[in-house]
Amino acid sequence: MILCQGERSAQYIVQSNRRVEDPIEFEQERKSINPWTPEEKKLFLDKFALFYKNFAKIASFLQHKTTGDCVEFYYRNQKTEEFQ
Repeated sequence: MILCQGERSAQYIVQSNRRVEDPIEFEQERKSINPWTPEEKKLFLDKFALFYKNFAKIASFLQHKTTGDCVEFYYRNQKTEEFQ
């Protein structure tokens, strides 16, 4: 099938789905929307001691945190003194 220039350009699709121009700024903005309070951190650590890596169970005790938030918090902080 031979296409003329007009038909070729009509089939060209620009996709920029989920493209982030400045990933550092995007991550800082995302973190600032729902930061961890000291009370949430303490509750996470208490529940982590009981349920270990059952992040869904831990998240059920934290009203404003998802399972993904708990997983991220753990892996970002697992080597800190709080977890030792």
